[in-house]
Amino acid sequence: MPDVLFHEIPINLFPSDLKALPRPRRRIAELLLKSGQHLPPEPDSKRFFLDFLSTPTSFDSLENDSTKLRGITLQPNRYSDPSSFSNPTATIEPDPATCPLFLPAGIAFRSIGYKAVTLPGLSSINVPFDDRRGTIPNQFGRVIKAEAAPAADLPELRGVVPGCYVAGWVKRGPTGVIASTMEDAFQSADAIVSDFRSGEPLLNGDGESTGLGWEGVKSEMGNSRKRWTSWKDWKRIDDVEKERGSRLGKPREKITSVEEMLGVLDG
Repeated sequence: MPDVLFHEIPINLFPSDLKALPRPRRRIAELLLKSGQHLPPEPDSKRFFLDFLSTPTSFDSLENDSTKLRGITLQPNRYSDPSSFSNPTATIEPDPATCPLFLPAGIAFRSIGYKAVTLPGLSSINVPFDDRRGTIPNQFGRVIKAEAAPAADLPELRGVVPGCYVAGWVKRGPTGVIASTMEDAFQSADAIVSDFRSGEPLLNGDGESTGLGWEGVKSEMGNSRKRWTSWKDWKRIDDVEKERGSRLGKPREKITSVEEMLGVLDG
C-alpha cells in the first residue's frame, strides 16, 4: 500500500550467504531484504516493522486505569554465539550493552507457538523425543527409531518405526508459517500413502508390535458405518464459509464444529 512504510531489518540479522539457507527460509529472507524502505514516512503514513531479539518483560497499564494498556517494556537480546544466528537451534541471552526499551502501545496480540511434550509410553515403542526442541525425530514424516541417528544421509525407510508418522509442530517445532506446516502435512500424508501402496510394515511388521496393520486400515475403509468425506465435500464447506463471511464483510466465517460441517453436506 502506498501509505504504509515498512522499516528495513538490520542487515546483520541476515546470513552473509543466503544461498546456504533452505529454499523456504531463503525466499522469506530475500523478500524481507527487498521490502525495507529508506524514504522518510509521510506525516500521515502508517508504519510497521519486525523487531527481533527482544523479550517482553512487562505489559504496562495506564496509571489511572489498570485495565488499559499504556505500553510494553522489552529486553533487547543477543545471540549467545554470534556465528550461529542462522541456526534454528541458536540460543539468545540478554544484551548487557543495552537498556530496556519501552514501546508505547494501546493494543497487543499474543501469537506464540507452543512446545510439544512427550507422551507416556513413547519410549516403550522405540519412539524418541527431543525434549529441547519439543519434536519427534523423523524423516519425511516417518518417525525414526530411538537408536537410529537422525543423520541427513539416513536412507529412507531404514531405521523408522513402522506405522508411526508425525505432522505439525511435533514434527518441526513451533516455527514457520501456515504454509510451512501445510507442506509438512502434505509430506507426511504422501509418506503414509506411499507406505500403504507399497505394503511397508504398519505396527506389525518387524516383530516389535502386534496388530492388524494395513489390513485393519482397509477394513475400516470398507466399514459402511463410517462417514467419509471427499475433496468435493471440503470444497462445499469452503464455499459456505466464504458465503457466510461475505455477508459479514469478512473473507470467511469458519464453521467450528464437525456436526455443523456434516450438516452443510447434508443440507
